[in-house]
Amino acid sequence: MANFSGLIKNCYRLPWTLNNNPNGWIEPTTCCQLKCPGCYRGRDKDGVACMYLDLDELKNQINRFINERNVETISIAGGEPLLYPKLKELILYIKSRKLKTRIFTNGVLLDAELLEKLKEWGASEIVIHVDKFQTRNGVKFSNEAEVNKIREEYCNIFRKTSGINLGFIQPFSKDSLSNIPEVLGFMRKNADIVSVIVFTLYSDINWNNSVRANIDTDIKVSDVVNEIENHFNYIPCSYLGSTEDPDDPTWLFSISASYKDSSIGFFDGKFDGEIESRYYARKGKYLITKVGNKISIFKLIKFINYKCIRDILKNYIISLIKKPSRIKEETYLQKFLILRGPKFSQNGVRDLCAGCPDVMFYDNKLVPSCILDEIKLGRDFEFKDWQL
Repeated sequence: MANFSGLIKNCYRLPWTLNNNPNGWIEPTTCCQLKCPGCYRGRDKDGVACMYLDLDELKNQINRFINERNVETISIAGGEPLLYPKLKELILYIKSRKLKTRIFTNGVLLDAELLEKLKEWGASEIVIHVDKFQTRNGVKFSNEAEVNKIREEYCNIFRKTSGINLGFIQPFSKDSLSNIPEVLGFMRKNADIVSVIVFTLYSDINWNNSVRANIDTDIKVSDVVNEIENHFNYIPCSYLGSTEDPDDPTWLFSISASYKDSSIGFFDGKFDGEIESRYYARKGKYLITKVGNKISIFKLIKFINYKCIRDILKNYIISLIKKPSRIKEETYLQKFLILRGPKFSQNGVRDLCAGCPDVMFYDNKLVPSCILDEIKLGRDFEFKDWQL
């Protein structure tokens, strides 16, 4: 098992800041059909109001993100964004501003017909939250195998509709770390269609006591990394630090090159930094959403001066020697993110994500979306500037 601090030392620290950031976060509705435990919008509690934001206000937020954040992607979250009655107009407006659209959804309403519409309107990526902590249609999952059956249904829908990314987001507690091999194994076996994987770590915010008693939130990014390394090859490439410690990863990315059923290598920090720098030089913006996940291994040859690329090419050649028919198989990129939620440091200071991509507008100011409900309640705490 690799030393965690050594892994981070070799990663590229992303230069995102409050006012130069690839992502804008909007929440058009607080409504949702599910009551996921620990919901950061409190939908697991009774009496939470269901509201819809005015379309003109959302357009104004998008314009401000362009002017004040230099974004390339708008993330639509909630609540459940597929319940928003003017979702078509919202996505079309984002498209008209030449931005990409990422939608975070529970997927309850998502079928082949709606997916085609979302693509037509201009959606770039759909990230689906489905996990064993949820209760769907009155049924509670008993194991990850049952959850993977639901994920497989979504994979099959997306395989019939090209040009729009599929991702999955999955929370983990200290108690559920042992499920990582099964979850990540499924994602990697479906690398042809699953472009993005997000593991979020449960944090002790906005929770009622009954949930807190049943889910252990004492979990670190290093816990997840250690569990992954017990079962899979893994090399992270880039990260965001925290407001308390720039070297403490709150967002930790890895990017693997894979066949449909197996990985052949990972980008490292040096190469990912090169990709980010080239994209910024060309577009004047940072990259967060790549539409499409196919990659030509042969196009990587021009980057052969990077060790990680030499390793990928070596593994590719070895795979062809072992199985010559692989020459006809597609290869893919798969991005994997481990995301640590906010926590308290000493003296009640909030330790947040440096260069946080998920800030949103509230009361005419940019605030971290993860602690919006606490801000609304007027809770007395401090947090440092998340621009590092």
